[in-house]
Amino acid sequence: MATIRGRVGGEMIGKDVDLVIEGSTMRGRIGGPQLGNDLYLEISGNQVRGRLGGKVFGQDVRGELTQNSFKGRLGGQIIGKDLVLTNQNGHITGRLGGTVDGWSFDLQFDPRQGLLYGRAGGAVYGNNVNLKLTGNIAGIVGALVAGITVHYILSQMPNNNPGVQP
Repeated sequence: MATIRGRVGGEMIGKDVDLVIEGSTMRGRIGGPQLGNDLYLEISGNQVRGRLGGKVFGQDVRGELTQNSFKGRLGGQIIGKDLVLTNQNGHITGRLGGTVDGWSFDLQFDPRQGLLYGRAGGAVYGNNVNLKLTGNIAGIVGALVAGITVHYILSQMPNNNPGVQP
């Protein structure tokens, strides 16, 4: 059993992450027990399929995952965002959303300590990423979780306007 735990975002607008990976299944919670959402992902070969939230108010997660990259879609075809992540020697970069309205990712993964940390978004409107990965988990999988969490944070804001986040 492997785990991904930690926090994405600040004290006020951030979300806790508490996930367990067993075999090809990732499940757990993003956000707290009252105001969070369940996350369920199946990883089969290089395909990732799953859902954040429930059947009615949830969002699909679909994409292609390799040891060093993820390319996929969070949410639906119309109301959703593309997520593209690339790992080069523990430095994970990428983008959630478009070139104008998207969020950049600049993360570092330390495999010895299992720490994934960095920033999603800019200095003012961004989110800190601080995740601990235990077990044999590639850093890109932790970055995928960070991307899903940022998408969830943005989807809860009126008009996806982040405002100033602590």
